[in-house]
Amino acid sequence: MLRFHLPFARCVAALSFALGVVSPTWAWNACGHRVIATLAWEWMSPPARAEAALLLSHHPDNARWLSRAGASDDEVAATAFTEASTWADDIRDDPRYLEDTEATPDSDFDWARHRQWHYVDDAESARAGELDLQLERLSARLSNTANPAPVRSHALVWLIHLVGDAHQPLHVGRHADQGGNKFSIEEPDHPRYSGGNLHRWWDDLPCAPWLRGERLQPHIERLEPTARQTPQASPEIWLAESRDLVRSAVYPESALITPDFRARAQVIADRRLAAAGERLGRWLNTLLVGVSRETASK
Repeated sequence: MLRFHLPFARCVAALSFALGVVSPTWAWNACGHRVIATLAWEWMSPPARAEAALLLSHHPDNARWLSRAGASDDEVAATAFTEASTWADDIRDDPRYLEDTEATPDSDFDWARHRQWHYVDDAESARAGELDLQLERLSARLSNTANPAPVRSHALVWLIHLVGDAHQPLHVGRHADQGGNKFSIEEPDHPRYSGGNLHRWWDDLPCAPWLRGERLQPHIERLEPTARQTPQASPEIWLAESRDLVRSAVYPESALITPDFRARAQVIADRRLAAAGERLGRWLNTLLVGVSRETASK
């Protein structure tokens, strides 16, 4: 494991991480990303699963993910895959990782946080965010077997996360309010959200962020009937769908979140989660199956 000298600012970040200080939201909450990854794993072929597990073994955080796994080989691989889905958010406050402006170690693995990869705003002038560009670049890196395993592992873990981000409408949101982060809301029926912002509200629609393992199963079962109704399309279409939802359905008429609006939003969120899971699994079959050791041996 690479070790870094931590300057004062990064020590503060480490302390904040340890104390659980809340930082700005970036995506579906942790439960949402785990749900998407679990659905994706169910859609993946055995050869794609084997290749994904092999690549994850080259990731510096794989041991942490495996610590949550059960005994069977398939459960170990599935757990690592699911836990990897939140890594791109987790590293925001992890002192081992660096901002893009900091010098990174000479390594095949990319230690930058890449905060701008999570979104692409609907801006009138200059580009804001790189989500669309990175979906293209990372998929090319993952499918290229000439790349070192750490490079492909890094690309895989980012893709597991970013496909979920692409299906959260506010990650393709309005630049003027930073994807809903500056849109304040009130919800009398759910006081914890009063005084919060719309982006975080949408992030938390899937389920409680601390849920994992068997506790995800009711949410998986709720979404499974929806998944097969989704065309695979392409990342450009996934982003366009999110953009259309921002324009037509994501914003309430006022700062007040009504029960009717929550009910409609929950239906949209469920459809986006199910679509993301199916699309991620099927896309990884395409990106990985040609390089799977099982496939190669036939």
